[in-house]
Amino acid sequence: MALKAVFFDLDGTLKLCRDPYHHVHSRLGFAERTEEYARLFRLGEIDSDEWIRRDVAAWRGVSRRDLVRWLRELPYTPGAAELVTELRLAGIFTAAISTGLQLHADIVRADLGLSYALANDVLFDGGIATGEVAIHVHEADKGSIVRRIMVNEGLHRDDCLAIGDGESDVGMFECCRIGVAFRPATERVRQAATLALDEPSLAGVLPAVCA
Repeated sequence: MALKAVFFDLDGTLKLCRDPYHHVHSRLGFAERTEEYARLFRLGEIDSDEWIRRDVAAWRGVSRRDLVRWLRELPYTPGAAELVTELRLAGIFTAAISTGLQLHADIVRADLGLSYALANDVLFDGGIATGEVAIHVHEADKGSIVRRIMVNEGLHRDDCLAIGDGESDVGMFECCRIGVAFRPATERVRQAATLALDEPSLAGVLPAVCA
């Protein structure tokens, strides 16, 4: 199968942890805030952007150095590095599109050698978080971001594969010839994909796709 681009979700896909915001809250000693914001989101009382804003507002005064250190604690999914290396050596464009943190995406891009990574920017003043965030990836916006990249890179739908685990990744699946639901978080994600992988390793992605 000829591929020219693979679009990855980050949290829950390239990294095992599905919620880096919760991890940072836990390191700061108030993990319960994550649960409260999640409850409000499920009830429809706040949208996903407001959820992100509330998460990041709680980090005001935290140093960039600490945030980077805590994000580096999150383990990669088994097989992630090997998969990206194989794709890169084959000349395939690789991108991570995440509703998580650009700090985290930058780490992953550098570690794995991704072609591109986009997420949400925590804002800093002198290396200290201001409590503000610039949201570049909205919960329902991954599809439009993928389409924009495809135009910029001269890619066609048939050239592309998307891999993700969450509801926000369904839009990526719709843009690509093949969508892989990796340890799908919901039945909707599973049904939206071309195929689903339930093993906690990315090593089986290419064999499954090429089978």
